[in-house]
Amino acid sequence: MKSIFSMLLCICSLATSQATADNLISGTEKIATVVLSKNLKHGDVINVRQSLDDLHANDLVLEVQVTGSALTSGSYLQLIADQTVVQEGALEARLNTVRLPLNMRNGVDYKRLTLRAIGQIKVTQLTAVIESGIGDLPVLPPEPIVRPPVIVAPPIGLFMTCSTFSNSYRFSDSGRDSRLVRNNAISQCSSNPNTSNQECSANISCDNEPQRHLVRCNTFSRGYNFSREGLNSQVTRQLMTAQCTANPNTSNADCASNVRCSDDRFEKPVLTCGTFSNGYNFNYQGVDEGLTRQAAVAQCTSNPNTSNAECTTNISCDNRPAPPVVTCSTMSRGYNFSDAGRDLSVLRQSVIQQCTSNPNTSNADCAANFYCGGAFIPPMIGVPPIDHGHLTPDRVQNDDRRHHGRPPRFEPPGENEERDQNGNLIPGRR
Repeated sequence: MKSIFSMLLCICSLATSQATADNLISGTEKIATVVLSKNLKHGDVINVRQSLDDLHANDLVLEVQVTGSALTSGSYLQLIADQTVVQEGALEARLNTVRLPLNMRNGVDYKRLTLRAIGQIKVTQLTAVIESGIGDLPVLPPEPIVRPPVIVAPPIGLFMTCSTFSNSYRFSDSGRDSRLVRNNAISQCSSNPNTSNQECSANISCDNEPQRHLVRCNTFSRGYNFSREGLNSQVTRQLMTAQCTANPNTSNADCASNVRCSDDRFEKPVLTCGTFSNGYNFNYQGVDEGLTRQAAVAQCTSNPNTSNAECTTNISCDNRPAPPVVTCSTMSRGYNFSDAGRDLSVLRQSVIQQCTSNPNTSNADCAANFYCGGAFIPPMIGVPPIDHGHLTPDRVQNDDRRHHGRPPRFEPPGENEERDQNGNLIPGRR
């Protein structure tokens, strides 16, 4: 019996101790709550000190809890102590509670405590978890004007037009978004099967940007001319050269070397180089002197009726003086042979070879009778001079390309000689 009484006494003591502990907790920590129904617009504020009657001076505010929902996407609350934002918390579209830790003494660490809405928010309940202090709440100072932060909207761009072109096709687009307008114009150009994608991007320009100068380029090869316009010099040169080389009748070297553009610092002149051989003339035009000379000589040497040596020695270009053209000739037994050129040694060899290759001539005559420019060239050593007194104008004929080495068709008729209409002697008739 005594033991049962002791157990009951212990239980009562424990219950009394627990009640005392609960009173201590409620005496030092409490929750101040107010039910609200406020739709806050962007920048609206709630004064926490005025809204919560159970909040006293020197109370330690552990945290502020706000129950509500966001009316617009991305809305959130700012907890402001005096002029300083100490906490921020975002609300969801559904009803939920956001906790904003503070741990500051009311009226000591701050004079005013407010909640500010960023965006649109509906608040249904405001709660502060506090630890009680001692003293009365001081008189609140006048409520300051708290200006909400200014949300800077993206600037509205000016209305603009962008355009581009390729292969004589033009494309444009207009709007306020610079990047979108540029991309639309380039996309229109690139989608056309007759344009160059590279040129579409290189030639883009907008009326709100500094204007670029139009570049004009041209090139030529073997009588074919090519030209192109663009805003990018490098791209314009590249595409025009490709257009020239794509032609099967042109020379790739010419296409590249003859390029001239309007933005060139020094404009290269067009040269004309020419050569000749055996009465055939060959001319070639270009910007690069070396390539132009080479092309003219190649044309000449590829002709089966010319002399390779003459083609090479007779070359000249209009950008520099060339040796004069000299005409040389020789004769033998009534046949005349002549040629023109710039190199005397080549001329001597050509003219004498024409003469000696004729079976009706004398090799000694061919060499001894060699003339150039009206001046008599002394005969070779060891060859006696030939008396030409027996030559008559009727027997001396000027040889040309059509009658090279051909004997005279008619001879002066002798006494009592009869000839037919072709000039042949009729046998037995004298």
